[in-house]
Amino acid sequence: MRAWCVLVGLILALGSAWGQGPTVEKTAPPRLTAPKPAAAARAMVAKHQNAWVLWLTAASEATIADMALSRHCLRTVPGCKEANPLLRGSALRAWTIDLSLTAAMALWSQRLERHHHRWWLLPLVALTAGHVIGAIIAGRMLKKQRRP
Repeated sequence: MRAWCVLVGLILALGSAWGQGPTVEKTAPPRLTAPKPAAAARAMVAKHQNAWVLWLTAASEATIADMALSRHCLRTVPGCKEANPLLRGSALRAWTIDLSLTAAMALWSQRLERHHHRWWLLPLVALTAGHVIGAIIAGRMLKKQRRP
């Protein structure tokens, strides 16, 4: 009988101690996500994003300036012709094609940047340079036409 009392007392003591033991909070299972990049990598991504936005703005402005000057030159200067065969015809067709190509080059540049390609900025730089040259040529033709 004494053994039963000791056994019941031991079970009750262990049970109460077990209920009052250190509690473990249940947490959600860990998520399988990619690790966050280090601060230097985040700074590089931000730097690339700023450069991409800057060059996209420059390319868009150069495209608009080139198209506007070219259309003005085609209307006012008698000997002015569009050199690009894709852009000949109506102004709406030329604007549509040129702005679509600008958007395609921007997407291509962004895709190259996401894949960490070394020349990710080249499409936007080439597009900007081409349109700046086109705007300069159209501007010179307009300037020649104004001179007597």
